[in-house]
Amino acid sequence: MKLLTVAAMAFTLLAGSVNAAEQLNAYSIMPEKYASKVFAEFTKDTGVKVNFMRFSSGEALARLNAEKKNPQVDVMLGGPADTYAAGVKEGIFEQYRPKDSDAIPASLRDPQNHWCLNGSSKIIYTQTSG
Repeated sequence: MKLLTVAAMAFTLLAGSVNAAEQLNAYSIMPEKYASKVFAEFTKDTGVKVNFMRFSSGEALARLNAEKKNPQVDVMLGGPADTYAAGVKEGIFEQYRPKDSDAIPASLRDPQNHWCLNGSSKIIYTQTSG
C-alpha cells in the first residue's frame, strides 16, 4: 500500500497540468490492479477522472511512437527506466515540472524534468503535444 500511496501522491502533482480538464487519458505499464488504485486515489483527491489502458513497456512505447504527431494520452505510469530513456531519446516525452515537485527529492527526479520516481522503480512521464 505504501507504493500506491507514493504513486498517488506523485501522480497528484500532475494535477496542475490538467487545467480545466475533467479527465486525463493515460497508458499504464504498472499492473492494472495497482494502476486502478493509483488512478482512483488521484480521482478522489482531484475530482479528475482518469481513463487508462494497460500495456507492456514495449507496447506502450510503440504506441507512443506511432502517436507522436497526434498524442492520445496525457501521461504514462509505471515501467522500467530504459523505456523512458528510449522515449526521451525519441522526443516523445515533454519536460514538466509540477508546482509542488520540490516535495520529491532531487535524487528521485530527472534534472531536465522528464520523469520522477513514484516508488521503488515506477516512473511518470508526460507525453508531448506534438
